[in-house]
Amino acid sequence: MKKNLTLRLFAITSVFISIILVLIMSFQSIFFEKFYINKKMSTLKSEINSFKITYSYNYTNKQALFNSMQSFEKNNNAKIAIFSNKGEIVFLSDPNKQIDAIILDMLKESFFTISRNPQFSAILSQGSVITKILTSENQSINNIVCIAPISLESTNDNIIIAVSPFQTIKEASSVIRDFYPYGLLLGIFGIVLLSIIYSNLISRPLKAINKSALKMANMDFSVQCDEDREDEIGNLAKTLNFLSLNLSNTLKELSKSNDKLKEDIEKERRIEKMRKDFIANVSHELKTPISLIEGYAEGLKDNIAEEEQRDFYVDVIIDEAHNMGNLVSDMLDLSQLESGSFKLNIEIFNIKSLVEHIIKKLTPLLKDKNIEIITEVENTFVEGDKFRIEQVLNNFISNAIRHTTINGIIKITSELGVKKSNYSMPEYYKTKDYLFIEVFNSNSNIPNEEILNIWDKFYKIDKSRNRSGGGTGLGLAIVKNILEKHHSVHGVINKNNGVTFYFSLKIIENDLIAYK
Repeated sequence: MKKNLTLRLFAITSVFISIILVLIMSFQSIFFEKFYINKKMSTLKSEINSFKITYSYNYTNKQALFNSMQSFEKNNNAKIAIFSNKGEIVFLSDPNKQIDAIILDMLKESFFTISRNPQFSAILSQGSVITKILTSENQSINNIVCIAPISLESTNDNIIIAVSPFQTIKEASSVIRDFYPYGLLLGIFGIVLLSIIYSNLISRPLKAINKSALKMANMDFSVQCDEDREDEIGNLAKTLNFLSLNLSNTLKELSKSNDKLKEDIEKERRIEKMRKDFIANVSHELKTPISLIEGYAEGLKDNIAEEEQRDFYVDVIIDEAHNMGNLVSDMLDLSQLESGSFKLNIEIFNIKSLVEHIIKKLTPLLKDKNIEIITEVENTFVEGDKFRIEQVLNNFISNAIRHTTINGIIKITSELGVKKSNYSMPEYYKTKDYLFIEVFNSNSNIPNEEILNIWDKFYKIDKSRNRSGGGTGLGLAIVKNILEKHHSVHGVINKNNGVTFYFSLKIIENDLIAYK
């Protein structure tokens, strides 16, 4: 049997269901009647006690009393009566005391049988509820009798008695016994049905094993058979699992080593390319100022320049040294921002005041080109690194001045995120919690193919790198790093008559400012 899967399943199912059926039948035969009697006695006792509490010194509404007695009889399949202490019937469930003579005799017999007990008076005086099983002398019927004192006019001046015949208990037990053959047939049917199902299930693990074998043939060892048994199918599954596991582990190790090698090679290539690009860009940016400084310095040394040109030579040297200093400063700034150790100094500041401060500093440049500047920035407090956001605004506005023609327009505005549904950004930015700052300049556009590249280091739209255009090519790369560290939505959009740079900052409400 241990080696035959179908027979083993059939035997286990048969034994299991048979044991359950035997246990159910045994429990019913041995314990059910006793359990039912105890439950019945407990229920009668509880109901009598409740009835006693309800109508003690409170039976003025006799119709309600009769209704309660009738409800008691219906709910408990019992007969109830109230006797005086002398054995006289005071109340029956029928107001006219119309009752079957046999039932009346049963009530009286039960009362007088219990009342003859020597301890009856003592028990009743304590207010106890007595429950017993009595056999009727006239009819040879066992009854459950429940008796308790009740105070109608004075303390314990009457007695309640309830009688429930054993007949209903016997009938219930008999009905259950009559059901045994049907239960047995149902059990046999269940055994046969489950055996058929188990027999059909044998094909399922075989299909799984076949599927795994086909994948192994195609060099896929990731799938294993979940078969843990001692029969033929289990042994085959274990063998395939062992083979698949070993081959899978080997392939995984090889794949990891290969991926690691590819990553290392790709990393080396990126580092080498970055190194070459960095050297080429720095060399290109430094070559011109160094050449100019060298040339004009030699001219001064050799006294080539006349007296009125010497100041010009010195100014050129100073300007180029300043440009070199700006380039080195920007390189250090970008290096610091790109390092993982850099941390922002987050504070709360007024964005309108910051914009006005920057415009005031750049006023001479605006006047040189007669540029009209318009500011419509909300008087709003935002959260961020004020020094770094000043760098961002200074870069955007300086670029706007640089690329705006004479008599052009620069417009600096702000709007809530809820009004910026046209921007590509996560939904939570499109709320009143974020402020978008925009810097627009007229008379210039960025070629569409260049927009994604302007944030790269040393990238300039002017491929000739004309020095008259100004800038080191690092400004927007620095801006990008600053805004990314602020988790800010930022970008650039071409307009019909110009270009707009924008970024977002989190708004801080006035009550939060006061709290902080």
